[in-house]
Amino acid sequence: MSTIDVYLELREDGQCIAHLLALPGCFVVGRDQAAAMAKLPDAVKAYAAWSAQHGEQNKFVSEPLDFAVAETVGSTGALHPDDQAALFAPEKAPLSQSELERFLRLAAYNRADLLAAIRGLSGTMRHWRPGPNRMSIEQILRHIARADRWYVSRLWAEAEVPADWFAPDDEIPTMRFLTGMRETAVSHLRRLSTTQRNRVFTPAFRTENPTEQWSARKVMRRFLEHEREHIEHIYDNLAQWRQQLHARIAAERAYFFMQLRSLSEDVLSTHPVSAGWTAKELLPHVAMWDVFHTERLDLVKNGDLEDIEIINPQIMHERNEQALARFRQMPLMQAFATCLKERSGYLAMLARLTDHELQQVRRLPSGERTTAAVWANRRWRHDAAHADELVEWRATLPRELLFGTGPKFILRAILHTARKSFLTLIPLIPKDERGRLPVCGVWTMKDLIG
Repeated sequence: MSTIDVYLELREDGQCIAHLLALPGCFVVGRDQAAAMAKLPDAVKAYAAWSAQHGEQNKFVSEPLDFAVAETVGSTGALHPDDQAALFAPEKAPLSQSELERFLRLAAYNRADLLAAIRGLSGTMRHWRPGPNRMSIEQILRHIARADRWYVSRLWAEAEVPADWFAPDDEIPTMRFLTGMRETAVSHLRRLSTTQRNRVFTPAFRTENPTEQWSARKVMRRFLEHEREHIEHIYDNLAQWRQQLHARIAAERAYFFMQLRSLSEDVLSTHPVSAGWTAKELLPHVAMWDVFHTERLDLVKNGDLEDIEIINPQIMHERNEQALARFRQMPLMQAFATCLKERSGYLAMLARLTDHELQQVRRLPSGERTTAAVWANRRWRHDAAHADELVEWRATLPRELLFGTGPKFILRAILHTARKSFLTLIPLIPKDERGRLPVCGVWTMKDLIG
């Protein structure tokens, strides 16, 4: 059994960051020490897989592991510049040039992973923020670039800092800034003198913690950990976009179905909503376009972009009119079942696309550049548009028709979709806020679930 030394940072609120210095860049964060220690086995496995992916050998791949706390220190923050962070005892040792090169090789793997995470993403996705207190991917990239130069500056006295090191950068295009800062940082790290690589230094400039100690080993650890952390944030942004999409799709479908409540089969089947379409006929209509987009996503998943049909407004209108004749002959129950079935098929196909595939820009045969995310937004907007039509239509109906007895299968579907819509909201609220953040008056999400 191999024993890996663990180096802990404990914050005042109890949060614990566990670092494995033997595996540069490997760390976990837990709400307390026990939670952090429990995450270590999986973190080592993931690190070993990552190392192997990049051609590195790792002696901890197959051996049983034990973890021993070697050092515990206090800190004031997580893993961001300006947070007070520990300098562990082993990091005070001199750093050889060969060890520095190993750190830089691992940093290059990180950068390759970062570029893979953002490759092909739309500008819309890169600028999208999950919430008011979260960074967009674009902001994350600029933050990483600024951190690169800041970490290197921790090894200099203020007089040693190049004059333009902290020059304004807002006007520099993001990818040029990201690449340029990394190249500059690596160049300066490789040129560190033996004294700079071996000393413990306490820089007092551009920091909220002028007593924080630094060494070349600590700089390289933070260099690696920081980028790995934000690569995960990028993937988290992609995942949260999908969660919000699912919540919106579910909410608009529930709202659409809600407009069918308490209406008799006769009202739904014979009273026109708009342009000769009844509520019954709208059901297979939205299903038809679900099928269309399901087939589109299947072509995207299989890489058959040349087979994607291009639809303009005229073709769309003609297709709708041609389908109307079929829809008029369809019984209400069949129309409703078709609507449910095709939405289920669409969601299943949507689930086959990864978060990254959903946001990748693709060039269609027409030359148009778009993403599957754009198409996905059209699904909930389509439901919303027809729901608004139904709301206006209901306002024109006599009171005696509004409060009739509708089919039970529609009522059951309304209840089911409303419940499903509610459940899709739960992942949008962080676990630690579900019991304390009011979401409906004074009620928290935990209260509502209960």
